[in-house]
Amino acid sequence: MTYMLKRSLFGLDINKRGTPGGQVKVPEAMGLVAGIVYLVCIIVFQHFYYTPDSSWLVEYNAALASICFMLFLGFIDDVLDVPWRSTYFHETPSMGPSVGCCCGGGIRVCGVGGGDGHLFGAGWVYKLYMGLLAVFCTNSVNIFAGVNGLEAGQTVILASAVLVHNLSQLGGIPGVQHPLPDELEQAHLFSIYLMLPLIATTAGLLAFNWYPSAVFVGDTFTYFSGMALAVVGILGHFSETLLLFFLPQVINFIYSTPQLFKIVHCPRHRLPSLKSHVSDRAIEQWESYAGLE
Repeated sequence: MTYMLKRSLFGLDINKRGTPGGQVKVPEAMGLVAGIVYLVCIIVFQHFYYTPDSSWLVEYNAALASICFMLFLGFIDDVLDVPWRSTYFHETPSMGPSVGCCCGGGIRVCGVGGGDGHLFGAGWVYKLYMGLLAVFCTNSVNIFAGVNGLEAGQTVILASAVLVHNLSQLGGIPGVQHPLPDELEQAHLFSIYLMLPLIATTAGLLAFNWYPSAVFVGDTFTYFSGMALAVVGILGHFSETLLLFFLPQVINFIYSTPQLFKIVHCPRHRLPSLKSHVSDRAIEQWESYAGLE
């Protein structure tokens, strides 16, 4: 944290504006630490589980490349303050390794209707959907920026939901074929291997980002965590289920569409401002009710 302050990578908590805490320099881009620890964990794990002839080694390395790319892009954004509309053009290519690994040079075949056998080749449409999903996941984590603990907190919840989904599929639930075909079993194991370290590293970061925050996670964290969630949904073949977990973010995206297209003014940070005189009175009342005076 001290190193970030020395390099002038800090921010002021605008939610505490008007209070002494609003003038404290808070280290920024500390998601870089969580991201590096996360990458080290999954790289080390790779040497213990996967062998050169493992069928899922390619997917694992593709996910690693995409996450690393987004970690790098997020740190650049924190340092250079890249306009958020420009980042869209950089986020989609970062999904290239995972999309190429998932689709390859073939055509994705999708079913239509109630299982009557009608199929069509999705082709480039499916690849476009995967790229847009990656952009959505990274920005949906970032769109709530400004509230202490919100980015890291929702990531822990989303990753935990994905983990529970994977375990329920592996453990067997009514209406699901059990045991699963080997391909689906490996897909859910792959997701578990990426979600466990994400939950652990994010929980550690959340402890410092919880109100009153000692650090800011920065775009570094929101980009890499969003990409980690996106790659497990895409390569794990449950992207539709992943969107269900992102339902609050989907609703927020629809609600925010007028701001995104500049129909309505969009402030840089969409969060309520703190009125210090109101908060001080509320604290006094709470202390009075709790008998702490």
